[in-house]
Amino acid sequence: MSSVLCVSIVSAQDIAFKKENFPGKEKEFNQALQAYQNGNKYFNESEQNYYLAKLEYNKAYSFNPSCALLNYNLGICYLKTSEKFLAKFYFQSAYSLDKNVNPKINFYFASFYQLESIWETALVYYDLYEKTLVQNVNVDEWNLTEKRKQECKNGMQLNLKKINIAIKNLGSGINTKYPEYTPYITTDESKIFFTSRRATTTGSGIDVNDGMYFEDIYISTKQNGEWMPAVNAGANINTKVHDAVCGIFPDGHTMIIFKGAVNDGDLFYVKYENGLWSKPIDFGRNINTEYHESSACLSSDGKKLFFVSDKPGGVGGRDIYQSNYDANKNEWGVAKNLGTTINTPYDEEGVFLHPDGKTLFFASNGPMTIGGYDILKSVKENNQWTTPVNLGVPLNTPDDDVFVSVSGNGRNIYFSSIRKEGFGEKDIYVATMQDSAIQSPNMVLLTGEVVEEITGNPIYAKIDVVDLNKNEKVGTYNNDKETGKYVIPLPGGTKYGTVVYAEGYIFESENVEVSDTATYAEVIHHTKLKKIETGTITRLNNIFFETNKATILPTSLNEIERIASFMNTNKKIKIEIQGHTDNVGDENKNMLLSTLRAEAVYNELIKRNIASQRLSSKGYGETKPAADNNTDKGRSLNRRIEFVIVEN
Repeated sequence: MSSVLCVSIVSAQDIAFKKENFPGKEKEFNQALQAYQNGNKYFNESEQNYYLAKLEYNKAYSFNPSCALLNYNLGICYLKTSEKFLAKFYFQSAYSLDKNVNPKINFYFASFYQLESIWETALVYYDLYEKTLVQNVNVDEWNLTEKRKQECKNGMQLNLKKINIAIKNLGSGINTKYPEYTPYITTDESKIFFTSRRATTTGSGIDVNDGMYFEDIYISTKQNGEWMPAVNAGANINTKVHDAVCGIFPDGHTMIIFKGAVNDGDLFYVKYENGLWSKPIDFGRNINTEYHESSACLSSDGKKLFFVSDKPGGVGGRDIYQSNYDANKNEWGVAKNLGTTINTPYDEEGVFLHPDGKTLFFASNGPMTIGGYDILKSVKENNQWTTPVNLGVPLNTPDDDVFVSVSGNGRNIYFSSIRKEGFGEKDIYVATMQDSAIQSPNMVLLTGEVVEEITGNPIYAKIDVVDLNKNEKVGTYNNDKETGKYVIPLPGGTKYGTVVYAEGYIFESENVEVSDTATYAEVIHHTKLKKIETGTITRLNNIFFETNKATILPTSLNEIERIASFMNTNKKIKIEIQGHTDNVGDENKNMLLSTLRAEAVYNELIKRNIASQRLSSKGYGETKPAADNNTDKGRSLNRRIEFVIVEN
């Protein structure tokens, strides 16, 4: 045990900052003493500025590196700023100069051993420090030391059951010698949004509180499996002060941003439309306060917002809250704290809701961690959040591991972390798990492209998603203007209808069913939009009837509303509703059934105030098959309702 406790480098003499210790160097001494006193000022003020203290102390150190207290204070400064791993040298130097430099030296020895995951040694030093405390007098110090000891014990336990995971730095397209963090990916992992404090930040300004460049938001796309050099998100978003991304909508067309210049830091959102980002829009009074709102995420239907705030009345420092969108008031509702299952007396940060709608990832520096922030996970079951679990080692380290987003299949976890092998201070990594981090990713990722039928050129479109079982619109999504691609996550347990529409084109509908027992799956559906021209035929994929009847099922109502909306938008067109069947059964009965079904749709449109002179209906029975009637799939395709533009 004695060898563990030996941290002395070489026995040395403590040389205090006194004039008599530096004969013949009065000018140099006075300059160094002034720097030392300036450092003490920044070090001891109520809101300590360790960065400025470190700058001044280093000036003094270059003149007198043999002052025990200077080394001790420098060690604390390094431990509290971005170069934590340099702290060890200064603490060891302080101890070698004066073993009694400060009773808390053992606490800081323990801190850097914890930082290096040398758990047993860290515990020894925490115990040594604790012996200098009186529990009833030094309550805060005692509680902090006990928490640190628990973190070390957590680390020892988690180290025994390391998870099967491969961690990869995202490379030079993303990471630089400057800090990069808050990585948020689109659900298909084709694009990443993140924050950096690099020299190319807007205005190239430096924050005097930590000596680093102000934050800007950057975006990178993946090509052939590699991340391309990131580009600045632009002037609509980035300013000369702090601007950080803290969440995105799964398709990457809505970004949540943090603006440090508003109050103590507020949350805004921007939308990507017609190839440009909108100006930031305030989330409103129920989200933003005079306090610090730092990160947020949206549910995949856009109706729930989870965010972090340090406003009074919470469980601890920073807590996670939820707000639901009130469509009637057109604003976000009063926020509710997620409670003590999720929030601790310490800090929670970097909240991320997986597109499955029930798995919550976030970082905490509470009692379940191994040091700094760790990434945790909770699942919503029976409308309650489960007790969070630590995602384990080596994903989490004794330093800060925070801000996370997870791929649709749950196997790739993107996060920011300080690691010795990184490019700079914080880097962005991806951890690939052998098994999904999602218990059962009961969802479908619907992807595809929207193009013009004849030319194949991308079309900028909107995609409405409807829950057919509830006859409710889940949300409206945009595709990418340049590529035509779209990404839509669909949680399991229902049948969805999608409607793709763009100005000057006829809408196209489709449906997809996601069962409760489904695992993660990807469905690709490319859409070719047809121009509004006489003779153009459109299949209506979301109109359903009772079997062998002309009774329209309730799940069809949104599709009928869509036809009515299309007619109201294009007031000159006239259409014919056409009914078709397969060739099973009596030919005459099929003709009658197709006629009655076409008439049923016609009547629903009349009810919606579409003028009768703009409508007609006709049944074609089995006379115009769209596919082979010899297969189940072909017969299913032949049972259909279409409309044709007869006049434009």
